[in-house]
Amino acid sequence: MNLLSRVPKSDTGITFSIYKTLKTFKNNITLTGRLIFLVGYIITVMLLAQCTERNVYHMDLVTMDQPMHKDSIFRFTFFVEDTSKVFTIKTVLYYTDQYPFSNLYLERQILYDSKKEYGDTANYILFDPLGKMTGKGFSGQKKLENLVGRGPLKFKNPGYYSLCLQHLMRIDSLPGVSKVGILITEIN
Repeated sequence: MNLLSRVPKSDTGITFSIYKTLKTFKNNITLTGRLIFLVGYIITVMLLAQCTERNVYHMDLVTMDQPMHKDSIFRFTFFVEDTSKVFTIKTVLYYTDQYPFSNLYLERQILYDSKKEYGDTANYILFDPLGKMTGKGFSGQKKLENLVGRGPLKFKNPGYYSLCLQHLMRIDSLPGVSKVGILITEIN
């Protein structure tokens, strides 16, 4: 309902003055509000356009019914078609509070034609010093992502690559790890 329609129109100078002031205030707010909305909209579109990433390959393992074994090597194979593109690769780990340690060491290798292109050891901090889970999530299962390499990666050759993951902890069998996966994102 329009507030201006409630103002009685009379010939007295006071009412006419109030009516004129309200009408001017409404027109100024509308113009200012439109400008603020337009500027906010443009900034939002620009930020979203700059932050867009396209997932090229994403795979999570099905929930593991048994503990993660030291001899198990998780292999993710993906195809690189365009060698001019730049990618980020993240390893993704889902875990529960049943995990017995505060951290997890994973060996990560990227292979091309069975030759090692890249390798490192990642230290996942799963629990802080007070015992609180550090991953993202609201339930008893948390998700933790870790970047492979020091930033964006560029592949030399087109073809099939494999990312292999293996835990390096002192015990053979690790309970509490429910899924392991990778996320490869193309940077525009």
